[in-house]
Amino acid sequence: MSEADLQRVILDWLKIRGILHWRCELGGLRGGRGGGRRPNPMSGFPDIAGLWKRRFFVIEVKAPKGVLSPSQIEWRDKLVGQGCVYILARSVDDVMTGFDGILAAG
Repeated sequence: MSEADLQRVILDWLKIRGILHWRCELGGLRGGRGGGRRPNPMSGFPDIAGLWKRRFFVIEVKAPKGVLSPSQIEWRDKLVGQGCVYILARSVDDVMTGFDGILAAG
């Protein structure tokens, strides 16, 4: 399953459960030199974010052999350092396990 397909399945799973979430589209920004795109300072931020049980969570969607980029690792470390629930999802099961962790934490 491609990352795009997995992301759609995860978004559907969250929606069905009534979990507040949003997809983070953070590609390049308009207004670069010559009218092109300029780099986004939020580059590397996880694909999905949301709130559940009064906890902020993010989900980085990766294919089975996908690896985190340096900017994704930097965001992961910043977010986890602030108490955010970070889920690296290579399957919907990874997301379910991450939400079990939120419940266990109270």
